[in-house]
Amino acid sequence: MVEPKNEPQSSPGDSIPANGRPLKVGVVADTHNVLSETARRELRGVDMILHAGDVVDPAILDDLSQIAPVRAVRGNCDYHEPAYRIHVLRETLQIQLGGYRIFVVHKLPEAEPSLMTPELYTRWKSWNPRVAIFGHTHYPEKVEKNGTLFFNPGSPSRPRRSQASIGILHLWPEGVVAEHIVVG
Repeated sequence: MVEPKNEPQSSPGDSIPANGRPLKVGVVADTHNVLSETARRELRGVDMILHAGDVVDPAILDDLSQIAPVRAVRGNCDYHEPAYRIHVLRETLQIQLGGYRIFVVHKLPEAEPSLMTPELYTRWKSWNPRVAIFGHTHYPEKVEKNGTLFFNPGSPSRPRRSQASIGILHLWPEGVVAEHIVVG
């Protein structure tokens, strides 16, 4: 399988909505074939959904697409599915939303970009994101380091040392507000 080009993407949601509200982005990771009705309900009303990998079953992405446009990256458990239909899963996603550069990757060891592979680290440095979204640990995290918000939504299906959770990013012109929402 040929890896698609991983060029930065813009989205129709790139600008702040005119009604004065922030751009609202749902963030999920590590669904592993399961997405509860509670998680779906909490995602209703978002402008976009970002999935940080370990989707496992592409039906999850189809379900999420019924709520809002979805962008997803490939996790370490996503190699078993040969075709993700309309969803092409790349190793990283570089997207600009609400005027913010966002970098999505499944594994971001210790929320420290320099611990990624050299190729991913080069992508990281060239993109210089304001927000980094990642998964893999199944544990919700939110930390600000060197001008970047590192955000892991946790897992809505297989949490570790925490409750099942998803995340919401509120992208205001004045800044980013990130929150974890317990869904199980």
